Amino acid sequence: MSADLLREDFNAALAQFAAGLRGRLPGDFLSDPIVLIDSHRTYALDLIAEGAISPADARSSVWSLISRMVLMQGAADARGVSEDA
Repeated sequence: MSADLLREDFNAALAQFAAGLRGRLPGDFLSDPIVLIDSHRTYALDLIAEGAISPADARSSVWSLISRMVLMQGAADARGVSEDA
């Protein structure tokens, strides 16, 4: 159950980041990658403290979030370059 909650938080963070990339939340605090990563990390730490997930699960989730954001940013940057050409 708690792993599902962490996954939902992960997906919500990615959706907010994607919305920011698409300009739906331009310059918005809610789509800032640092804020989203920190929020997800804090939630994962809370779940560890409750004994609901392992530190390895939390670490994996946070690093996956960072990796996905980097890939999404790279794809958005590539689209921006090709649109300008």
